[in-house]
Amino acid sequence: MKNKVVLVFFFTIGCIFLSSCFQNRALIVQLQPTPDLGLGTEWALVTDPYAIFRSTHEITATASAHGRRGDVLQVIGKKIISDGKKQTYWYEFQEGWLSETSVKIYSNQLKAITAASEL
Repeated sequence: MKNKVVLVFFFTIGCIFLSSCFQNRALIVQLQPTPDLGLGTEWALVTDPYAIFRSTHEITATASAHGRRGDVLQVIGKKIISDGKKQTYWYEFQEGWLSETSVKIYSNQLKAITAASEL
C-alpha cells in the first residue's frame, strides 16, 4: 500500500514537472467592436441603387455627395416638411440630406447592418 502511495506521489510530481516544461500559450480572443446600440441614435440603410445627398432638405438643393444601396449611415438630424396634406421626412447625415424615399431607418446600427446584408 505504501508503495502505491509513493508511486502516485512521484507520478503526480512528474506530471507537474513535465507540464511546467512546456511553454504556456495564452489564448488570444479577438472580439469585434460592438455596434452602437445607444438609445435615441438612429441608423439609416440606403435603399436606392444610387442616392444623391443634398446640401439642404429640399429636392432642388445642390448635390453634396452620393451614396449607394447598402450604405449604412448614422442619422444626425431629421426634418419634417409639410405641404398641405403630405408630409415628407428628410434625414441629415454627415454627407448631406436624403429623403425618406431613399432610406430605411433602424433603431440601432446592428439592425441596419443586418438588413444591408440581406439586400
